[in-house]
Amino acid sequence: MKTLLSLLLLIPSLSWAKIYNCEVKYKFTTEQFIVEYDENQKGYALASINPETGIFDENSKFHFYSQSGKLTKLGTSNKSFDLILQHSSDKGDGNSFRAFFIDDSLSSNTYLVSITIKDWLQDSPIYVYDDYFNEIYEGSCK
Repeated sequence: MKTLLSLLLLIPSLSWAKIYNCEVKYKFTTEQFIVEYDENQKGYALASINPETGIFDENSKFHFYSQSGKLTKLGTSNKSFDLILQHSSDKGDGNSFRAFFIDDSLSSNTYLVSITIKDWLQDSPIYVYDDYFNEIYEGSCK
């Protein structure tokens, strides 16, 4: 009974999920990127806030309206990251899926990694820009 209840609770969340399963070629390895997000989720505003008070004040700035997602990276190290979506598109509409995440896995350095998936093209090419190494890695998605 508990198993059935657990499965029923998962069904609504899976029905709205959009998932890309990608392979990205690095210099010496290939890593799997699983990108997922709920295309029906409500968006949120990405803005700067006062770090001392935690509120939006006269020095704060609105940057853009967005949605969030999750990236699971499987390969030399298995990690998950929160994605900030810049643009999600319907397959075949000629627009790219674009998102970025903050990677803090290298000691005390924090940097941005951006992802572009051209999902209207055959094999849906993925481009990953790694800000820390200033490199662009390529692959394909299903």
